[in-house]
Amino acid sequence: MAGHHSEARRWLDRLLSVPDGPSRERVAGLRLSGSYAIWQGDVGPALRLLTEAGRSATRLGDRAEIAYTAHLPGMAALLEGDAARAVALLGEALDRMHAAGARQREVNTRLFLGVALIIAGDLGRARRVLDGCVAWLARRGEVWWRALGLTLIAHVEAAGGRLEQAEAAAREALRSHRRLDSRPGLAFGLETLAALAGQRAAQQERAEQRERAAQHERAAEHERAAELAGAAEELWRAIGAGPESHFPVFRPRRDYLPRARVALDTAAFERAVRAGRDMPLDTALARALEEEARPPEPTPAADRSPLTRRQWEVAELVALGLTNQEIAARLVLSRRTAETHVEHILTRLGFTSRAQIAAWVAERRPAMSPEP
Repeated sequence: MAGHHSEARRWLDRLLSVPDGPSRERVAGLRLSGSYAIWQGDVGPALRLLTEAGRSATRLGDRAEIAYTAHLPGMAALLEGDAARAVALLGEALDRMHAAGARQREVNTRLFLGVALIIAGDLGRARRVLDGCVAWLARRGEVWWRALGLTLIAHVEAAGGRLEQAEAAAREALRSHRRLDSRPGLAFGLETLAALAGQRAAQQERAEQRERAAQHERAAEHERAAELAGAAEELWRAIGAGPESHFPVFRPRRDYLPRARVALDTAAFERAVRAGRDMPLDTALARALEEEARPPEPTPAADRSPLTRRQWEVAELVALGLTNQEIAARLVLSRRTAETHVEHILTRLGFTSRAQIAAWVAERRPAMSPEP
C-alpha cells in the first residue's frame, strides 16, 4: 500500500526460492508476487507466477485460492490492452469467488472489472459495479480500496462528461490516500486530477472557440443590419418619405442601430451604412435575402461552372469536409449565409447531399472555372 513494490517482490522472491511443496502459504506468496508484478506492468513474470499459483491451489483443492488466482489473468489481459477479454476473465473469476464464499476477495476483482468496463466503453455497467463495491467497503470501514474505487468512479464520470462529479470523487479519494500516505494511491489520484484538469481546459477552449465564432457571427449580423438600413434609407430618400410615416410600427426600428454602432465601433458602422446606401438595389435585395446577386447568365461553355465564384469557393470548402460554421469562419460570413450558399449549390447542381458536392468538385477541379 505504501508503494514499495520492488522491495516486496525481492522479499517474496527470496521466500519462494526455498524449495517447498504446495502449501497455502506458497500459493499466497506466488499470488502476491504476481500481483506486484502486474502493478509494475511486468506482465510476463506475472503470468508465470500466477500460473504456478493456480496449479498449486488446484493441487491443494483450495477453492478460495483457486477463485482468487483466477482474477489475475484478467488483470494481465487488462494491462495488455485486451479490455473485452479482461471483462470476460474477471467476470468468470467473480462467479468462482461468489461460489466459494470468498466475498472479501471479490473487492480487487470488482475494481479491476470496473477499469476493464471503462476501457471497453460500458460506462453504465462500470458505474454499477464500482458503486456496489465502494458502498460495501464503506459499510466495513475500509479506506484504501474505497479510495481507489472513488478514483475509478471519477474516471467513469469524466468519460461521461460530468467533470464536477468526477473532480469531487477524485478529491475525496486523494484526501484518503494522503491520510494513509499511500504512494500508489497518491500517484493515481494526482494523475487522475491532472487528466481532469486537462479535460476541463479542453472544454473551456471549445467554449471559447464557440464564443469567438458567435461573436464573429454577431458582428457580421450587425454589419448586415447597418448595410440594409443604409440601403433602406436610400430607397426612402428616393421615395421622399420614411418608414414611420407609412408604418408607425417601424418607429422603434432605430433601436437596433445604436447596438450595431457599439458592436462595430462608429467608423465601421458608418462605413457599413454608406456601403448600404451605395449598393445597387439588386445587390441590397440579395444581401437581405442572403443570396448571391445573380449576374447575367453567361454563354454556356464546356469549361464553365454553373456556380458563381463565391459558390465555387464554398463548394471547394465543402469538398474539404468543412462544416457550415467552419466555412463561415474561413470566408468571413455568418453561419446562416454559409448555409444559404450550400442550399443554393445543392439546388443549382440538382444534388441532395454534401458528399455529391465533394464528388462533383473533385471531378471538375481544375478543368472548370466558376462564373465571374
